[in-house]
Amino acid sequence: MAENNNNINPPTFAMLEVVHQASDLADKLINRHPNLPGIGVISGHPGTGKTFTAIQLINMFNAVHIELCPFFTRKSFFEILAKEMGLIPAKTIPALAMQVINFLNSSGNAPSIILIDEAHLVLSINRLLLDDIRKIYDMTGVPILLMGEEALPQNIQEFANFADRVLEYRQMPPLTRDEFAVLMPIYAPNITISKELQDRLFSHAKGIVRRASTMLNAVLNYAVDANVKNVGIDAWQELPIIGQLPAYRNLKDFGSAS
Repeated sequence: MAENNNNINPPTFAMLEVVHQASDLADKLINRHPNLPGIGVISGHPGTGKTFTAIQLINMFNAVHIELCPFFTRKSFFEILAKEMGLIPAKTIPALAMQVINFLNSSGNAPSIILIDEAHLVLSINRLLLDDIRKIYDMTGVPILLMGEEALPQNIQEFANFADRVLEYRQMPPLTRDEFAVLMPIYAPNITISKELQDRLFSHAKGIVRRASTMLNAVLNYAVDANVKNVGIDAWQELPIIGQLPAYRNLKDFGSAS
């Protein structure tokens, strides 16, 4: 059996379980009892869809989103957070912190939740930054959702003051076969992929959204280059497979200069 990806109303990334889990947790944080903690933690291996999910949450909620980078400092974190809230950043860390806190406490435009992506980097940037995030929550009550790699829940356990404010931990679920079908019309539209090739692609993706998406795009590129609309299992050998490195070439066998 083959599946045609020429849908009139194609599915979207928002239909994946990873988005459902994250949006459900965000909703619980926003609508929690006032005496309950308001920090959530979502973790998963690279490629499981955390960043794409964060983008969906921005659109679903009145959210402010910040993606941590290895080159951040405490000051740059506050500066970018202030800019995301539409503020002109103050000059010092204390002034920036109070600027953000005052905005969250008093503005009618304050976000309903703060999303911090790549949150596993927080400790390598500056261990004090985790306490900065806690103080933002403590002084405003605005919920905060951390999204990071698999070991994030374990890494924050040594910080009891922070860990005690976590309402719930969730892990990003692996991609299912049904969800793989959702990705097909997104990354390989208007072509038909045989069931045998679908099964091979899904198996090789190993539950990773990014890997599945990249391989489906490779199938699309194959179909375009070959000028075909139907792609079968024979195409497998022609696809660049994620994680398969090219063989090392010895210079003496590479060829001689002309």
